Amino acid sequence: MAECIHSEVIGGTSQKNRGLKDGSHLWVIRKTVMPAVLIEFGFMDDSQLRESRLMIDQKF
Repeated sequence: MAECIHSEVIGGTSQKNRGLKDGSHLWVIRKTVMPAVLIEFGFMDDSQLRESRLMIDQKF
């Protein structure tokens, strides 16, 4: 399921593709009783704040 969603998301954005990660250790994935995928569209650790600025842009 994650691979299918990921392929669609990366086709619709110019963001850096950070790939798929195993999130089975994350509470939101581990504790849900249904299939779940966590998607992050930007990261606040960007030293140039490029992604941070994009996330506050309504057009993004």
